[in-house]
Amino acid sequence: MVEDNKKFGSDGERLSFEAGEYWSSVAAKGQTGSSFSKYTSNGRRSRRQSRETEITNPPSPPAVVDPEETDPVILIIDALRKSSDANQAALAEARATRQDIAESDRKVKNLADTAVDNMRMVNTKIQNFTVNQTELNRAKSHNVYWGIGGFILGMVVLEAAMIAWQHLFG
Repeated sequence: MVEDNKKFGSDGERLSFEAGEYWSSVAAKGQTGSSFSKYTSNGRRSRRQSRETEITNPPSPPAVVDPEETDPVILIIDALRKSSDANQAALAEARATRQDIAESDRKVKNLADTAVDNMRMVNTKIQNFTVNQTELNRAKSHNVYWGIGGFILGMVVLEAAMIAWQHLFG
């Protein structure tokens, strides 16, 4: 009764009915002129089918699909086109991201190499100014020599000061 009056309870039922009619008409057309039936069981075309004219380029759907469109083929093609565009945009974004990452990686590597070179130079300079154990032992022995020399010099200065005191003050 619903199909007789062409009245449907909702858009979903209407779209479902139209899609069913469309696919049944496609199936009916496929029985006579389908590309799958162009070949015989051994893979060659039959004589009758080779004489038939074929539509090589089916009409393409418009670039902007009407929101009221109900033809499933046009909706599928539009969805595929949108998916392809989204994939191309994602691919372009991925390539740009990879280039940015590669450039950033090169910069970080250069900075790390520079930091390593600077640390190597600082380490070399520190080693030049850092004493080793033999130099420390030699410095300790020099401390003893300087201590003995300082004591003798202090005694000489003290004796000279006592002689000068007695000579001046009597």
